[in-house]
Amino acid sequence: MDDYTITFLWSLTTALFLPGGMIGAFSAGYLADKVGRKRAVLISHIPCFLGAILSTICVAAKTPELLMAGRFFTGLACGFATQLAPMYLLEITPFNLKGAFGTLNQLFI
Repeated sequence: MDDYTITFLWSLTTALFLPGGMIGAFSAGYLADKVGRKRAVLISHIPCFLGAILSTICVAAKTPELLMAGRFFTGLACGFATQLAPMYLLEITPFNLKGAFGTLNQLFI
């Protein structure tokens, strides 16, 4: 492969995190309403584990496609996390601390 192809593949691999994150963020509300906040948080770990497994296996299999798929699934899990964590956190926080917890969660992200 020439340098241009390698640079393109590396850029594509890096960029696949973003569509996964957008899909995860946009579908997190639906998932939380369908199965509940706590179960949605637990379900959102599945793409995270899948992404980690695919990213690890790509070294042994010597296929960059698995790394690309792993990045997509990791982005999906991160999109879920950025939406589901504040929802669940504000659900379990006492009323007098909701403002502080909601603000600090976004600040630390």
